[in-house]
Amino acid sequence: MGLIRQLQNRSCWVFTKRLKAQQCRLTCGLIITLIFFATYTVLENSGSRLRNYYRKKNILPIVRLADYDTDDAQAAKRLYPRQILFWTSLIKEEGEGLRAFCFKSKHLQNCPYKCDFTTDRSYFEIADAVVFDCRNLKLKKKTIWDWFWDEHDDIPEFRMHHQFWVFHMMEAPVHTWINLRPFEGLFNWTMTYRRDSDVYIPYGRLKSKQGLVGKSGTADFNVTNSMYRRKLAAWVVSNCKFQPSGREKYVNELQKYIEVDIYGKCGSLNCTSYNGICEDPITCYKAIGPKYKFYLAFENSLCVDYITEKFYNALRFGMVPVVFGYGDYSKVAPKSSYIEARSFESPKKLAEYLLFLHNHPEEYLKYFEWRKSYLVHDVYYFEDAWCSLCEKLWKTPANASYYPSSSARNLERWWYHTGEDISKPACLHSM
Repeated sequence: MGLIRQLQNRSCWVFTKRLKAQQCRLTCGLIITLIFFATYTVLENSGSRLRNYYRKKNILPIVRLADYDTDDAQAAKRLYPRQILFWTSLIKEEGEGLRAFCFKSKHLQNCPYKCDFTTDRSYFEIADAVVFDCRNLKLKKKTIWDWFWDEHDDIPEFRMHHQFWVFHMMEAPVHTWINLRPFEGLFNWTMTYRRDSDVYIPYGRLKSKQGLVGKSGTADFNVTNSMYRRKLAAWVVSNCKFQPSGREKYVNELQKYIEVDIYGKCGSLNCTSYNGICEDPITCYKAIGPKYKFYLAFENSLCVDYITEKFYNALRFGMVPVVFGYGDYSKVAPKSSYIEARSFESPKKLAEYLLFLHNHPEEYLKYFEWRKSYLVHDVYYFEDAWCSLCEKLWKTPANASYYPSSSARNLERWWYHTGEDISKPACLHSM
């Protein structure tokens, strides 16, 4: 009996052990399954798997309203303006609407191509082009798990048939502040200040006076009569932090030899109160233009083609710009219209040359010969830039929307380097 009881006890022990092992396996399996579905749900919510799949294919899912794809609808659409949607704002402040793009209305008044512009996302399904200013894309974090994923969720999950997506950027690469790798192949066109962009929008442009009679542009005043009342040099700057170009260090050294009046938050002088992105740059330069002979058009970054409005506004309002940048200024203005600081051995040598021009009016006036043939026109802040986009939209076949341009396809490499050459960075360190 004792032996039988021992065998029964051992059998019960083995059975119990096996039962517990099976329960453990079931529990572990359940936990693993739950973890798998939780991870799958997080990935699905972030939208990464869908976008990565189509990004590798260099296409996007095609979704469009059936009645909008008919031949009659497409034929009728050609009779009406192209629709351009600004998916993001161009400035940080919200609530600006179209004012953020400096439009007086949703139409381009003087553009020969017909386009309507809107910031209303409900127009997404009928938009012919969607513009994304990528510095202002917002990251949507739905759960705590999403903080581990670098996904730019403030973009549509789908692109409409025959719709062009436009990468817009007017800040230098060192101030981009966003990872561009997830955008590879997502956009069709690039729209920046870079000359090799699909839509080139410089901050300003010099145009021939021929055929531009009556057009607004360069301020018209007698430089000879006002030059004897002018002070030497001015600089408007409101970002007092150290900039990648090292311009603050250069100006500090320059001030040892000549007087430079500094306007804005970084100086003791004010030229005007802030009236918004559309008005302030013009009113400020208009106020100081008649008072100074030279303006320090120093860029915050030394990047390819990065020549901002400070250069064009100095030309427009009668000052000789002293430039400090990495752009090729000779491609955008006559060489006799500006002075390049980097061509001098030191700030001291530059100061000596400015003083020479100050004391020799006949030499100084040579820097205004260009005004006989050219006018300065705004491009970026006003309608010319968006007319360029509208023109490209009208001239490009609709079926081209399936393919990104070379710059958009390799966006990160293109933006941070000189085109496709990864050995040449787009920006230099401070000089």
